[in-house]
Amino acid sequence: MATKISIRFDGTTPGLADGRLSLGSFLPALNELLTALRRIGSNIIVAASEQSERGGKGGRLAKDAEVLDLEITNVHHNCLVIEMVSTAHPRAGANQLLFNDLPEMAGDELLSSLEAESKGRMRNKRVREYFGKLPAGIANQRYELSVDDKPRRAIEITTIMAAQEAATLPGLREFVTKAEGVMFSRPKIRLRETGGSAQWYVATQHHLDTVIANRSASFRVMVLFGEGVSPKILRLSVGEAAFPPISQETRHRRVFQDWAGVLKRLA
Repeated sequence: MATKISIRFDGTTPGLADGRLSLGSFLPALNELLTALRRIGSNIIVAASEQSERGGKGGRLAKDAEVLDLEITNVHHNCLVIEMVSTAHPRAGANQLLFNDLPEMAGDELLSSLEAESKGRMRNKRVREYFGKLPAGIANQRYELSVDDKPRRAIEITTIMAAQEAATLPGLREFVTKAEGVMFSRPKIRLRETGGSAQWYVATQHHLDTVIANRSASFRVMVLFGEGVSPKILRLSVGEAAFPPISQETRHRRVFQDWAGVLKRLA
């Protein structure tokens, strides 16, 4: 089956009206589009073969996905229309039926990703980067998928909404470490997680006093982290033993007394 993806660009980008394709303007974006198609193909191969390999750098499935290619076969005039043939040439030992259908399946998912990302819905990072690398001046985009010269689906894009990166929700981490430094002006303690880099954590004066009194000891800490949140020590004890459970009475006191002001503002 011959799978074709036709892309039509309209706008004021130099060369569009004359049907000329500037490699300097379009090549970075088209490379991202090809990478997106290959990543999609790799995911399809993983799902179909029930393998856990994700086709990362150097992985076999990444090589399998490279059988997908986009070949520019035609450029029309009056506006820029690029006809790309999506091809898949299976290697020896590969499932022939899967690779026969791979260009169509990957092309269909590619159009779904283009449509979602253009509306600000995060679905495919490479497609998002493709939009970001398109030259300025493109007012309208049309993508059409056809198989054996029969149209399967088409999408029109007139505006691209920027996808908002989701903020990391605040969370808790618990680990054992040693203090690498203290700050007195605004109480902070410098801690390092195993395998990570050292970081300053907001602390209480009681935490600071405990660390100073036990400088060479190990400490078990529970910290608060998250985007827009200053890393903060919530619990700290000397030694590696697990924290004792918090009683129901203590929980009520901390919620309704220590956080009374916050609860009042949220009410």
